[in-house]
Amino acid sequence: MAILAQHVPWYEEIFAQPGVLQDPIAMLGFQVIGINSLCFPLSNPLLIERLVARFRRRSLGLPQLANEEFRASDLVELLKKRGLRRIVVIDPHDPRSDLKHDMNEPLPPASWESCQTFIDIGSLEHVFDTRTCLENSLRMIRVGGHFVPGHVEGPG
Repeated sequence: MAILAQHVPWYEEIFAQPGVLQDPIAMLGFQVIGINSLCFPLSNPLLIERLVARFRRRSLGLPQLANEEFRASDLVELLKKRGLRRIVVIDPHDPRSDLKHDMNEPLPPASWESCQTFIDIGSLEHVFDTRTCLENSLRMIRVGGHFVPGHVEGPG
């Protein structure tokens, strides 16, 4: 998943809310920022080069990242730039993740109330059992913590 330039204003506003971003943070899926850090399998470098070039051509005229803070390769790097240090990425398949748990399956009670902030930027809709994933996510948040959901496209 990715945070694109047009999403940045939403996250600027959310992240600016007092107390929303607090250690420890759990994040569903590894979130890249912008085109330069898109993650593709490295099996065919020529195909990757063509896909990136095509995306860049098609993205001409789209908003660019104006906020220097969001000039990071991924959300973990951005959060660390904000002084946060305890960030756990949950993904059963991504080698960059810290917790290899399938969110379709219930979390063990040892993981309950393990984070102050839970961030899901566009990963929930990729999980088969949405109810279990959402229940897992909410169980991980401590009382008084925050759930930061993925972006929601408005009408138009």
